[in-house]
Amino acid sequence: MEEEMVGGTTPGGPVDSEAQKRSPEDAVQQERGKWANKTEFLLSMAGEIIGLGNVWRFPYLCYKNGGGVFFIPYFVFLFFCGIPVFFLETALGQYTSEGGVTAWRKICPMFEGVGIASQVIVAYLNIYYIVVLAWGLFYLFNSFRNPLPWSTCDNEWNTGTRTEHRHRHTRRHRHTCTYACAHTYLLKLSLSLSLFLSLSLFLTLSLSFSLSLFLSLSLFLSLSLSLSLSLSLSLSLSLSLSLSNILTENCHNLSSMLLNPHLSQLDSDWSFLHNQTEYNDYNMLSNETMKITSPEEEFWARRVLRTSDHVSLGAVHWDLALCLLLAWIICYFCIWKGVKSTGKVVYFTATFPYLMLFILFIRGVTLPGAGEGIKYYLWPQMTKILEPGVWRDAGTQVFFSYAVCQGVLTSLGSYNKYNNNCYKDCVALCILNSATSIFAGFAVFSVLGFMAHSLDVDMNEVVKGGPGLAFIAYPKAVSLLPGAQFWAILFFLMVILLGLDSQFVCVESLATSITDMFPGVLRRPGRREILVLVIAVVCFLLGLPLITENGIVLFQLIDSYGPSGTSLLFIACFECIAVAWVYGANRFLDNIEDMIGYHPFPSVLKYCWLFVTPLICGITLVYDTLTSSSTNLNLEYAPGPWASRVASLLILTPLMCIPVYILLCLWRNPKGMTTASSDLRQARPHQPRLTVCERVIIEGQEKPPRNAGDRDEKLAMEENSGV
Repeated sequence: MEEEMVGGTTPGGPVDSEAQKRSPEDAVQQERGKWANKTEFLLSMAGEIIGLGNVWRFPYLCYKNGGGVFFIPYFVFLFFCGIPVFFLETALGQYTSEGGVTAWRKICPMFEGVGIASQVIVAYLNIYYIVVLAWGLFYLFNSFRNPLPWSTCDNEWNTGTRTEHRHRHTRRHRHTCTYACAHTYLLKLSLSLSLFLSLSLFLTLSLSFSLSLFLSLSLFLSLSLSLSLSLSLSLSLSLSLSLSNILTENCHNLSSMLLNPHLSQLDSDWSFLHNQTEYNDYNMLSNETMKITSPEEEFWARRVLRTSDHVSLGAVHWDLALCLLLAWIICYFCIWKGVKSTGKVVYFTATFPYLMLFILFIRGVTLPGAGEGIKYYLWPQMTKILEPGVWRDAGTQVFFSYAVCQGVLTSLGSYNKYNNNCYKDCVALCILNSATSIFAGFAVFSVLGFMAHSLDVDMNEVVKGGPGLAFIAYPKAVSLLPGAQFWAILFFLMVILLGLDSQFVCVESLATSITDMFPGVLRRPGRREILVLVIAVVCFLLGLPLITENGIVLFQLIDSYGPSGTSLLFIACFECIAVAWVYGANRFLDNIEDMIGYHPFPSVLKYCWLFVTPLICGITLVYDTLTSSSTNLNLEYAPGPWASRVASLLILTPLMCIPVYILLCLWRNPKGMTTASSDLRQARPHQPRLTVCERVIIEGQEKPPRNAGDRDEKLAMEENSGV
């Protein structure tokens, strides 16, 4: 009986020594959940790492940094930094079965600040990332209108119908959006004509193939030729007759536009149709120059953002606030039951965007000009490979895209079974993520190439990165397609679903980390639902300033300086130091072997964790620090005087967590600051790598003997004990 109490076995199975130590109050705690199967884990991980950055960030960085040349630094960072850190965090979560903070506490209490720093970054993401979903919902609701509100110029927010603005060439500017809209509809009609003619030719060929089984070749050719001509003539005649009506309904009559006396005052080559919007001031135009805007740009600037020239943030837009609230409600019910609900939701949110992306890809590559767009996407510019900024962009993109140094991978991995082959899972996820980024580039640039071809402009004038791609460039391209409402709904559904699973997995990570830090309080029935609700309400309130009149400035600040490359690279260096040098690379590889049954390329991973990854991250971090300045913010929208202080605060907050917690451990418990938890399963005993530093720290805290007699007595006791 006594043997059973100290860890023996009973007929019913192994005795849980921890359960015997629990008090009656602790007995009501809920068990930590597990994924129902491997598929739920893989889809949750895929939903987190594959998001909007794959669609609007990676393709733009390829175009900006030399096309196909960008793949070289991208894959260098991926193989030597991204994959090693990605696997390290996932395996750490599976091994410790703890969230993003307590996992580091278990293997090395000294570096618990690494986990806290990652949760600060996750908190940034939870606040601002969901604003993109609010914008996407707003566009989705407007996509059901016919015509699309961003494709016409007769709306109250368009400059062509508003004359109350001062300091502007009023009559002259009133027609600029109208001309652009008319040109858009001309392009749409020509595209419709080509589409219908292609369809008629396809149907004719199909019919001809069927008839050829019964008719002679000569008779078939004559019938098919006459059928093609009749279809072409009828379609051309019907579209020609409807040209005037469509232009009158949507963008004024074409003939009146051509006879307008103000047209002669503008450039004869109509190049004013293709200028880009200047975002420094949306409400005032100078007397000397006239800024020409497209209806898509005006919808984004004057209907969605509604920015003002005030220094303050301004009022909250109630319609966007409702969209933000709806996004948080959806997010809450996706994760309120933990992995039980999250694992089921990702079956849809992580797979359906691929279907829509594939449909958009097929539609894009069949459009005229798609080949030119793909050429700009992939055409290598070899001189770019020597620019340090290209390597920095590649490194930050890998860290952003793979969600490393955010604690999310550790939290998701903690719900795995101990013997899950996380190494094979990580390799498959990395291949899927990078392949999705490259594939998304084809879908995006084929459509942008079509838009440049249709507008007869250079690709430089239509390519945008970040929100500008999703909410200006792509909607403009969609509005040129027949059936624009269908393609708009499809695109914004993809945007929402890509962002949704990334958002609720980040919230799940934060909730998991907080729950594991206070299990006695938060693992009781009903407490998790309350915790997730508190996180949602707090983040919703903190996100309201981002949808004010000048909230886009605050959004850009958090996006650029919250989860910044500086913070992620800094955390990655300390993660490698903590695991490879303090806990021990060989020791961690033995733990992985105990879980999956074999060493996963031990020499490659070991030396990446020990030397290669921290060295590359350190060099990139130094370059990024030296070339960036918080006093000279590179933002698209003009920031206020407070922006530089906010940027510095956003960067320093996660960075300071690591050294502050190291100092706290030195003051609180120097002897145990590098000692792993005894609860961890060890295959064989190991010594930490930093034995010299550990000895210096510990011996520095010991008091020396008071006199020679005490010292001799201490030596005699050690000799008698055989030490």
